Order: sequence, then structure tokens, then C-alpha cells
Amino acid sequence: MRLYTLEKNTVAVKGTQKRQERVVPLEISAKEALERYLKEVRGRGQGYLFLNFTGRGSKGISDKSVGRDVLKEYADQLDLPVTSKTLRNSRAIHLLESGVDIQGVLRLLGVKDPPLYMTSWIQQSQS
Repeated sequence: MRLYTLEKNTVAVKGTQKRQERVVPLEISAKEALERYLKEVRGRGQGYLFLNFTGRGSKGISDKSVGRDVLKEYADQLDLPVTSKTLRNSRAIHLLESGVDIQGVLRLLGVKDPPLYMTSWIQQSQS
């Protein structure tokens, strides 16, 4: 995942999937923490948001690596069946429950049509 811009309360990143750039909203505290990380911990590296575990090399940590390794470590510690997909889906549903417009959630997810879990939630919430 490459970092492109960190402005206002958003971060623009480019992932590996379809080489698509996404603008992700950040809470102020998350933006401040990310700025501290970039300045104090990571420094001005190769443009990757997160470096590999050695902190060297030309590759950053991939989104698959985060989901597979980092998230799994914490999920195992908590004995929870958590994956990056469950976090993504849960966040989308929480946004909808908070009243965020469905089109905004779809843009955030980077999809045109609602995924099946979202369609089910919409149907349940309208009953």
C-alpha cells in the first residue's frame, strides 16, 4: 500500500488490487497518530505506508500481509475469528447504522453495487 497524500482528514493510498487509488477518511486522532508514525518511526521511506518487518528492502507490507499476519496475531490473542474482511464488513454496517449515506459507504469500499451482506442488512433494516 503506497501513501500518496495525507491532507485534511483523509489519506489517499494506492493498494495492489486493480492499482486503484482510494481516499480514506480519518478521524483527527488517527491522522495525528499517522503523522507521528511517518515522522518519528518510519521516516521518509520508499513511499510505502508501512514497511516490511525488517524496515528495509524495496517492498512495503501488502494488504494481504496485514490481513494474514498482523491481524491474525491479534485475533489469536483475543481468541476471536477476525479477518480483514470481517473488519471491513463490520465497519460498513456500522457506518450505515450511524446514518451514513449508502453511496458514501460504497465509495469508501470502492464498489459500485452493494455486497450481499449489505443488501441483507438493508432489507432487514427496512422491515
